[in-house]
Amino acid sequence: QGSAFAGHIERLRLDDAMRDLRIDLSTRYNALGGGDKSLAEALKDRKALLVHFWIPWSHKCEESLPDFLATAKELEAHGVGVVSMLVDPSAKAISDARETIAASGKNPPGSWIADHKTPSLARQLRIRDLPAMVIIDPGGRVLYNGTPDEDELWAALQNVAPGFKRPAVSPDARKR
Repeated sequence: QGSAFAGHIERLRLDDAMRDLRIDLSTRYNALGGGDKSLAEALKDRKALLVHFWIPWSHKCEESLPDFLATAKELEAHGVGVVSMLVDPSAKAISDARETIAASGKNPPGSWIADHKTPSLARQLRIRDLPAMVIIDPGGRVLYNGTPDEDELWAALQNVAPGFKRPAVSPDARKR
C-alpha cells in the first residue's frame, strides 16, 4: 500500500517545503544569448513569473518544447513573465541549449538563462523531473512547483492570469 500513496505523500512534502520558501529574485544568471539577467528583471511589473526548467538532451523536454513556447507566448500576452532555465550550466549544455533554441525559431518568447551550479535554484526548488514548471509571485513566493502535465499547473496559471487558456499545439509541432 505504501507505493500506492508514495506520489501523493511526495507531493504533500513538496507543497509543504514550498509554503515558506522565498526565492531571491535579484540573483543574476547567465543569459544564453549573452550577458546576465535576474528573475526580477524577467518579472518586471507582471503578475507572476513562470520558470521552465529543462535540459536539451532530454527527450521529454524536447517533445514538450513546442507546447512550452506556445504557452510562454500566451502567458506574456496575459501579463505573466516567462523564464526558461537550463538546469546544467556546463559549456556543453549551454552550447546544446543554444542550438535547440535557434532551431525553435526567431526570438522565442521569454528569457533563456542557465542555473548556477551552486547555489542552484533547481536544487532549492527540489526539481527532480524535467521539464518542470514553477510559478513565482512578485514577492518570491512559490505558487506552483511541478510538471507541465499536472492539471494544478494550468489551474494556478488561470488564477494569476484569469483570461489565460492553455494553447492548443498540433501533434506535428510536438514531433519536431
